[in-house]
Amino acid sequence: MDNTNLTYNDLKTLLQQRLAVDSKTPETVKPNIRSALNGFMSERGLCDSDFVGSTLRASFYGSRSQHLAALHAQGRPPAYLANRKRLLTYVRRVLLDADLAAAAQTGARAPFHDAVHRLFDGQAKVKTTARASHVPVATLKRWMNGHVPNTRSAQWIPRLERHFALPPGALSDLLPYRLIARSEPKSEPERIEYRERLKEAQNHRFALKEPSESLRAEWSEFVSYKTALGSGGSMKKRRTKVGRWNRTTAPVEVRRARNWYCFSGPFYVASAGLAWKFVANYLGWLALPRAAGGLELADVEAQTLGNFVREDYVRQFVDWSIARSQGLIHGGIQRFLMLVSSLTHPSTGYLTQSFAEFGARVGMATAAEWGVSCRHTHDYVRSMLADIAGEVQTSRDSFAPISKVLALPNPLDAIADAVIRLNADRPTTGGEAEAIWMRDKLLLKLPSSNPLRLKNLCLLTYKADGTGHLRKVDGEWRICIPRSEFKNAAGAAKDREYNMPVRPEVWADIEQYIARHRPLLASSANPYFFVSSEKPDKPMHSLGKRFETLARRYISGCPGTGPHAIRHIVATSILKQRPNDWAAAAWALHDKEETVRKHYAHLRSDDAAMWFGPAMAGPFSRM
Repeated sequence: MDNTNLTYNDLKTLLQQRLAVDSKTPETVKPNIRSALNGFMSERGLCDSDFVGSTLRASFYGSRSQHLAALHAQGRPPAYLANRKRLLTYVRRVLLDADLAAAAQTGARAPFHDAVHRLFDGQAKVKTTARASHVPVATLKRWMNGHVPNTRSAQWIPRLERHFALPPGALSDLLPYRLIARSEPKSEPERIEYRERLKEAQNHRFALKEPSESLRAEWSEFVSYKTALGSGGSMKKRRTKVGRWNRTTAPVEVRRARNWYCFSGPFYVASAGLAWKFVANYLGWLALPRAAGGLELADVEAQTLGNFVREDYVRQFVDWSIARSQGLIHGGIQRFLMLVSSLTHPSTGYLTQSFAEFGARVGMATAAEWGVSCRHTHDYVRSMLADIAGEVQTSRDSFAPISKVLALPNPLDAIADAVIRLNADRPTTGGEAEAIWMRDKLLLKLPSSNPLRLKNLCLLTYKADGTGHLRKVDGEWRICIPRSEFKNAAGAAKDREYNMPVRPEVWADIEQYIARHRPLLASSANPYFFVSSEKPDKPMHSLGKRFETLARRYISGCPGTGPHAIRHIVATSILKQRPNDWAAAAWALHDKEETVRKHYAHLRSDDAAMWFGPAMAGPFSRM
């Protein structure tokens, strides 16, 4: 019997035959099993003449989850949903047993072996998969060759399920026997040292949460000064040549009450957001109780930018910050000192030029007193910056979440494997669920082809007339972004526009997404390529969080990371395949070659070790 064309009517006949001889299932339950199948078919829009296909086979877990979600939306209680889940599992078992019997009669692949082969239809490699999933390669090859897992080798099946992001039981349920001890103890998620420290620090927050109206006014005036066109002259305070902050009207962030400090009029100012965090920390510490290490100033006294000229306050805050990080002098401390240095610079410091606005607020009566205080504070922070220059340590290792990926001979293989796992998770119902799936697939594939930063991915545009960033030129998909839209517009990006081809392997997905899927998620007027149905007329501001979820779910050995990690993966892949080709890596990242050399110096060290190896092998073999 060939089960390929099995219909739901055939399945009902098989189910009736099984129930007739099943002595273990109570008679009162058997009608419920038949009703469960009928209810599933009705909710899914299926009829008796439809082929069963993958709905109750490879896509069973997704189909069942969607069915239960629909019942939940109808107000069905949890007990009802749990019972429906068990009854549908019984129906599927009947189907799988029939598939197994049919395979034995026809000589076709059994359901388990067919499922394993489908996992590798997407170009996944047996040896690479075995190494990444910690399944013995010999065992995996035997399964590919048609051997039925015995009870001992079946222990590896859950690992393969997890590697391909399959639900528990997606493969083991296909065995001709029930795998009793199916689940292995879950390993603890890999700990990232920086995240552990951050988690601990967040339990003892001290940053200013509710700034006063006067402080808000001070900050708004400061941001206006940092973003205004032109400086100096008789009417304006002076700035350094590189002291102006970039501003944009692009919707980089949603404007909310909690991020007011990032905006100046209609403009979003990224640097203002970074600087405010230091301001909020310092002023919040001033009001912190003495028992917690602060100065316990009253809010009215603490909440003014004028406190940045107080050398004694700044010195105590720096000492406290170093002690709080267990003696580690991290980049945050260095950047705080640089901000204070800028504010108190003898000729271009904003506060140095603002005695009239701030002197009285911090109890200084004369401009001379104010000038001395600014000078002393500036001298202190410049001295500190010089002293700690060789001691600043990176507290956050951006490579840590993807360390296992970067250790691979070609780290991009991990992204290929992730896409294969995502393919196995494709929804069978179409509609919005499939549209989200295709968008998520491109969230992995497009940055791997064109490793852009989060902001540029979020604001990437597509327009049917070919004027968007993503466009088709002479039959080839390309991404063209003006230099002004890059974070490093004043650095590496100032010398060239971004005009790079998209890998041909991504083209078909782009075209399907644009034609079929994207219209289900966004309004036709939305110019942004990555979109979400939650805000169909805006950019997908949740892109970073969604990517982190995809990374945690589909990239093997990754506890979750943002899309910036793709830049590390692409650069490392290039440099491992083409050692010391810093120019190629810099071109791919749209960055300066010296920046890439500095950031990926560890690969240069590894190359040197490989070169030294042959020269040193002989003498060391005699030691």
